[in-house]
Amino acid sequence: MVPDAIDERQLSSVAQALLKTVSEPVSDPAQRVYAVMDGSQFNDLPRLLQQADVSHRPLYRYAGGDYAVILGGPWLVDPYHAALSFSDATFPHDDADGDLSDEELHSRSAALSVEMVSSLEAGDPTGSGMLPMQDVDPAPVLERLKKIIELSDGKPALVFWSGCSDLNVEALYRHLRGLNRISVPKMWRDNQARNEGLLFKNEEEFAAAGDHLPAEDLTSSGRETVIFRHSDANVMMQTIPALDEVQVARLFGPATQLVFAPDKAWGGGVKRARRQANISAPPGPLKFDRAAMQMMSASRLEASRQRVLAYLREVDPGVEETPDPQLMKTVIKYEQSGSKLGIESERAHMKWAYLMSITNGLVNNSAVKQYFDNHAGHPDDAVDDILDELDQAAGGDWDTLMAGEG
Repeated sequence: MVPDAIDERQLSSVAQALLKTVSEPVSDPAQRVYAVMDGSQFNDLPRLLQQADVSHRPLYRYAGGDYAVILGGPWLVDPYHAALSFSDATFPHDDADGDLSDEELHSRSAALSVEMVSSLEAGDPTGSGMLPMQDVDPAPVLERLKKIIELSDGKPALVFWSGCSDLNVEALYRHLRGLNRISVPKMWRDNQARNEGLLFKNEEEFAAAGDHLPAEDLTSSGRETVIFRHSDANVMMQTIPALDEVQVARLFGPATQLVFAPDKAWGGGVKRARRQANISAPPGPLKFDRAAMQMMSASRLEASRQRVLAYLREVDPGVEETPDPQLMKTVIKYEQSGSKLGIESERAHMKWAYLMSITNGLVNNSAVKQYFDNHAGHPDDAVDDILDELDQAAGGDWDTLMAGEG
């Protein structure tokens, strides 16, 4: 139960529900809860967490790469401890210990020792997380959880991981590092349209996300290792239902429950997922099979169609009285006609649906097909150009524009 001392009035209703849900394991001495946040959805997340006085650690390692990659990656947040009082700059540049010189290792060890002693003297029995936790006072943990949720309110940038009291932050860190990269069927990746967003590969991010290149990439042409954005609540919402019990066990690792709040297009509200206790997690990377990828693709397509429908209602008053089921059939028809012209991105499909709607389908004629055939750029760009030319046509007259193009 959330104490009266925590003022929830600043939080949205979803954030309040999220806080209530994650407060349950905090109030149970036999449970632990940690957070993972998506740095790409914030402007300098570690600075915000430092200001909130919550302990945090990047799940990407610097290894000589671009710090912006670390900044935009996933961050493990520990609500049981305050932020370190000395500079956190050592952690974003957290090279593998084997890459550090003896002097650097000694300097880091000395800094951690000073921090541990200072924390013990200040009344923290864990020495800023460096000693095992015994009894935990839930009040400061709940206050830090509220600050974490406050930062992410309105963003699908937060996933909570909870488990038994032996779920410590170091074990979870190692597990999550292993989830940064997963294995998928290579042909699935080769056949995807651009800008899907769930999985992608950037060389600097790929290096920062893992410790070494999996042997699978070197020996198998049938699979590919890619980045997995497990700190994004929308990604988790589309991923978990697509996995079987064994894959879920590998995803959860030492945790027993995940809690997150995806965007409205992905169901909204607070979602809670649990793993089966009797299923063992297999060794090696998390592997998505073709069935899982197909299921995720289908869910992404449905969510995209819902966003197109919402956009159409926003920009075209003519569909205001159309019931959702009927409008969805129309959206799918518009999508199919746009796909035949080569339109790919969701943004372009939205604009194409708008064009189709305001012209009662007249845009889908031979003159427009010729326009797309002759256009020098990508079909997505052709949609923008048609809209621009329609705006410039006399009185926005579609027939006049088509006469000029024909």
